Amino acid sequence: MDLLASVDEEHGSVGSQLKAGRERLGLSLSDIAAKTRVPTRHLESIEQSNFDALPGQTYTLGFARSYANAVEMDAATISEAMRLELARSGHEGYQPPAQNYEPADPARVPSKTLAWTSAAIAAVALAAYFIFRSLTLTNAAPADKPVTSPISVKPAATAPIAPLPANSANSAQ
Repeated sequence: MDLLASVDEEHGSVGSQLKAGRERLGLSLSDIAAKTRVPTRHLESIEQSNFDALPGQTYTLGFARSYANAVEMDAATISEAMRLELARSGHEGYQPPAQNYEPADPARVPSKTLAWTSAAIAAVALAAYFIFRSLTLTNAAPADKPVTSPISVKPAATAPIAPLPANSANSAQ
């Protein structure tokens, strides 16, 4: 890592190295943004070493690697140098504000009596459902016996169909 630190001190910050590589290829920041899909504002922040405007360290290192690949530089070396630079600057990335959660107000919590009463009502309703269900199943006809109807239906008698008389006009011809 001493080698990386000496390279970093010789050539300036990682951002300035990436900017020099971009200018060497004649590319603009918008070209790099289109190529890497990293927002232009993040690329500008990397070039200016404005780490407070960047998201967490993982994203920043990924952005720097993508930038290095886009300008044909060694991504591993740039990533290690960026890691050192971030450590030196004390950058921790975006930290959301901590929210303190307070326990619920005991006055707003339902009482034990209400909870037990609700449970008892639910148990009675469930028992009534099963009793009703078992009574209706015992009165139903078994599935293996066919249901017979007391009324028998006989098919209607059909009259014989008489052949059609031959047309006398057709037979004369």
